[in-house]
This record gives sequence, C-alpha cells and structure tokens, in this order.
Amino acid sequence: MHDFDQYFATRRYMDLAIRPDGGEVAYVTDVTGNFNAWRQGGSGGYARQLTTFLDRAVRRVAYSPDGSRILLAADRNGDEREQLYVMPAAGGPPRPLTSREDARYLLGDDPWAPDGRTVACASNAEDEANFDLVTIDVETRATRRWSKEPHFHAACCWSANGRRLCGVILRSNIHQDVVIADRETGEILDATRGRPEARRLPLGFSSDASALYLLTDEGREFMGLARLDLNDGRLEWVKAPDWDVDLARMSRDGRRIAYVVNEDAVHRLHVLDRNSGVERRITQLPMGECRAVAVSSDGSRAAILHDAAVRPPEVLVYDLGRGGMEQITHGMIGAIPPSDMVEPEITRFASFDRKIPALLYRPREAPPEGGFPALLHVHGGPEAQERPIYRPLFQYLVSRGFVVLAPNIRGSTGYGKSYQRLIHRDFGGADLRDFEAAVRFLRALPYVDSKRLAVAGGSYGGFAALSCATRLPDHWAAAVDICGTSNLVTFAKSVPPSWRRFMREWVGDPDAEREELLRRSPITYVDQLRCPVLVIQGARDPRVVRAESDQMVERIRAAGGVVDYLVFDDEGHGLLKVPNQIRAFRAIAEFLERHLR
Repeated sequence: MHDFDQYFATRRYMDLAIRPDGGEVAYVTDVTGNFNAWRQGGSGGYARQLTTFLDRAVRRVAYSPDGSRILLAADRNGDEREQLYVMPAAGGPPRPLTSREDARYLLGDDPWAPDGRTVACASNAEDEANFDLVTIDVETRATRRWSKEPHFHAACCWSANGRRLCGVILRSNIHQDVVIADRETGEILDATRGRPEARRLPLGFSSDASALYLLTDEGREFMGLARLDLNDGRLEWVKAPDWDVDLARMSRDGRRIAYVVNEDAVHRLHVLDRNSGVERRITQLPMGECRAVAVSSDGSRAAILHDAAVRPPEVLVYDLGRGGMEQITHGMIGAIPPSDMVEPEITRFASFDRKIPALLYRPREAPPEGGFPALLHVHGGPEAQERPIYRPLFQYLVSRGFVVLAPNIRGSTGYGKSYQRLIHRDFGGADLRDFEAAVRFLRALPYVDSKRLAVAGGSYGGFAALSCATRLPDHWAAAVDICGTSNLVTFAKSVPPSWRRFMREWVGDPDAEREELLRRSPITYVDQLRCPVLVIQGARDPRVVRAESDQMVERIRAAGGVVDYLVFDDEGHGLLKVPNQIRAFRAIAEFLERHLR
C-alpha cells in the first residue's frame, strides 16, 4: 500500500506549445513548487527552466512564428489578472508587454501574427466589465482595440498573410458569434450575424482567407468540425460525430488537423490530412483526456498534454507523418506504477427523468463486512465534465477501501447542448434530485455501506456538497466544500464584473428573483445540517469570493454544527501551489477517514 505523499508526488502541467519546426516544446509546470515556463526537445532530453516567478503563476505559453521568442501569460497568486510577457526562446529575462495590474489580458490559441511583431489577446483594460479584441506591438507595446460593441470577446486566430484577425463574442456558454477584424481597412465583419444561436470556436483560416475552420454545434446537438465559407455563408461539415469534438488544432499551412472526440467522457485523438483525405486514430493513448494539443506549422509533429486515469498528465510528441509517439516528461515522482491505480467504470444511474452518466471507482479487494464507505464527488462548472483523469485523492481513497462515484449530472458538457442547458437558472433545483438519485445508486451497490456516505466537490461541486449536506441531511456522514457558493444571491452579486451579464442566464436575477434563489441556496437550510463539514477557501478567489465561505461557516457555528475551516491567503479559485494543495487534500483525506471509519 502506498502512502498519501506518493499519490500527490507528481508534476503538474497547465499548457504547452510546439516550436514551428516541431523540434522543441514549451510547457508550464510546477516542478519547482510554482507554475513556470520550461522548454524541452521534441524528442526528449534535458528540460530547461525559462522563468523563475515566485509570486506569479504562468498560465499560457506560445512560440513566435519563427520560434525565436515565447509569449507568456501569468497572474499573481491566483487573482486571474493575467499579464503578458515576451522572452527569447533560448532563455533570458521575460519583458513585460502589459502592466495594468487591475486588468486581464487573455490569450487565445494562436496569438502571434505571422509577421512575429504583433500579438492578439482579449483585455478589459478599458472597461472591467467587457473584454475587447486587442492587438499589441511586441516592440513598442502600442495597443489597438478592434471591438465595435462592448462585450466579452476572445481572440482566436490569424489569416496566413496577417491581414485578418478572427475572434468571438461570448454571448453565453452556448452562444458565441464570430467577428473578423481587417487590419488594412479597419473594418470588423460580423461573420455569423443572423445565423442560429450556437457555440463557435474558430481554428484557422483557409490559405486564401475566404473560409474559416471552426468547431460548432450550429443546427445539431454536438460540436463538430466545420468549414464556413465567408463569402456565401455556406457551412460544410468536415467531421460531425455523435459526440462532441472537444478540441482541434490546425497546422499553420492548413494541411493537417488534430482533433479530439469526447466519447462518453473519454478523449479519442484523430489526425486528418486534408490533402490526401487520410485520417488516423491515435491508439497509443490510455483512457483519459487530451488537455491541450499543439501542431507544428508544417504539420510534421503535434505536442499533446494527456491526462490518464492511471497516471498524471504527461507531455507527448506525436509524429504526424510516421505515427510514432514519444513521452518526453515523467510526472509521477511518487513511484506508483499504473498497474497499482484503478481505472473507473463508466456507468449510468436513473434519476427522475433521465439516466445520469458517472465514473465509478471501486477498490480491488473484497469488501469488509457491512461494505465500503463511499464518496460522492461532484465536479465544478457545472458546465464541465468529470473525465477519467488522474485524481490523486480518488486513487488514495480507493486504495484505503473507499468507493468513489463522480457523476456528470444535468448541466454537464459532453452529452449534447440540450443536456447542458438543463442547469441554466436551476442551480439547486433538479440537480438536487440527481444527487438524491446518486445516493440511491450507491446504496443499491452490494459492496457499499449505506451509513457511511460523504459528499465533496469544488466550485459548483462545493455548492453541490453544501446543498446535499443541508437539503438532503439524512444521507451523509461528512461533507467537503472547496470554494463553493453558499448563497446564490450574494454569489450573483459578487462575481467579476465581466461575468455579471451572464448571471441572469446561468443562475438568475439576484434582485428580481431573490426569494427563489434563496430557496435554492444551502445557507437557507443550515438548521437542517447533521454531518460535520470541511470548508476550504482561497482568500484571493475572484469567482467565488471568500465571503461565500465565511458566511456559511459562521451560520453553521451559530447553529451548533461542526465545521472545520481552512483558508489559504495566497490562493485564488482552486489551489495552484503544491504545498497548499498537499495540505488541503491531506486535510480532506484525514477528515473523511475520521468521520467514515
């Protein structure tokens, strides 16, 4: 049996980029205890650290078109106010491109213009409630705004000659419109005006910029890979499976497209050669998730950040011509072989109106008399998806004789846009019935002790854990909330200004629907709480502010309940720093052991 520290002794990776010639990969890792940029040869070898930030965490990296420079985005202690830097790819001090600490600069997947002099991003420097499409000259730092309406923009990709910059307007989680800025005329084209509401994620232009390749679910339930003719508006499907295409990347020459199909929460990677029409499905990857994919400019190689159920995320390089795969990182420091890990079973359980997909982790050994204790773990979002990735807490608990059920309740992505929409304006509504159905499912398993159940989650999952503990109080021996919402009214009023326009659709109007939101808020039902609760919060959290946890803890204590409260002064939404993460998850494991044994 392996100890706690071994499961958490891993390197974490956040983003990657591949040099245009495919010969080198840059990535973000926390091997030094904080997320910094590193680079490594495309065939492996010695890794070199590029940045040495102590009070900042690097979030994104991107090579310039000639591979000589790297663009970075980094924030301070989880405050999510990313600033941009540029530095030599061979190493040297990063030079700041932005210095507005009160603003955010968000990079897309193709930020560099082909001339290597200009980068594109989205920024709220002019108005904290709106993100403009922005270009920045990397030599002079001169900035130009390209937005013609105040909204939440994102920068996406450039045409081959650098004349056109494509972005999107994020109208909601299920509606994005494409805009194209012409740098010669100064005009901004609404490329999808008048088209049906849909999700849209541009990937790249055709060679003559007359068409745009994008991921979209226009006219269908799932995201597919399509070609939009910018002259006549015709949409042609390139790949349209009956699952979401979650991720796709094009080589700059447009020849090869690497795309990821989300098949029932498991990612399958494909490579399409548009010249020959030949498609290859990559079979070397274990059950897991492709967190990031980058394709070299000439389409010869792809870098992949892949996370598996039985091993932590690793950076791999795939030869798109001959099909060979090389793993260039080794993230498992704790020396636990994959054979000692447990892959989840993909299952479904019946709620009141539909089947709910879930991942079920089960110990290998025979159950003790009375059965195993069990944890219901709810993912964040809620418009996200639980996938079979490396969860050190899950693996540790399963090795100690816990069953873990991780459902994709209504509102989760990956099962069609109709399923995703079910959570809108219904936090604490029908989702609560899904949690109750999960309890019935666990209790029906012959190897689970129905008297030893716990619930846990982070962000929306923290809201879910608090909702379960207070509104379904008869089921739980313990509950764990990580940066979760306790009061939907105060949450909707305290989110970042750029989010407030979305609150009415996501959650509800905190003024006009105050009573209804309070009716669905965990804090309203504190008097019904019966189990001990562990609350974990980052003091600098800009999404679910500390007051959400403070007020819940105060109410529990005032009502005579049992609550442990752990606050990290140097963290934001979630835990970035390795010592903090280990401290938090050790506290969770000990809390569950204490109350479920």
